Amino acid sequence: MVIEWGEPRRLGVPAAQARLRFEAERREGGGGPGRRLLTVDGEPAFELSFWCGTCPFLFRRLETGRQTLSLEGVRERLTGAPADPDEGGVIDAFGALLPEGEYLPVLLQVEPRLVVPGQDGDYFRDEQVATWGLDQFWGLPE
Repeated sequence: MVIEWGEPRRLGVPAAQARLRFEAERREGGGGPGRRLLTVDGEPAFELSFWCGTCPFLFRRLETGRQTLSLEGVRERLTGAPADPDEGGVIDAFGALLPEGEYLPVLLQVEPRLVVPGQDGDYFRDEQVATWGLDQFWGLPE
């Protein structure tokens, strides 16, 4: 659930100095896009899904993602829900890890829940059917 958002702003450091970067691997022979990656200090840490707007955006930790990234003093500022995204310098602290660019700070509340395929909350059983309906030939979700 979105709680609050700020105005778009310029954050980050020159790309070569950014500790966190999004990158895309190139496939040999030009066979389409390669893996999309979140790198930490130049090492691939997570593979990112290709987000289409209907499925959740997913991260998959890679074996090379062994490093933790902890910002001194920020953890305490995030233990309670700040009333404002700018509160406590959190945006500036995380912004210093990112490549220079335009960012939109958003304060979210996320509550993970277990979803069993075919049961309540399953995207393919609920939202996908509500959006696209059942396949006319098979009578099943896509």
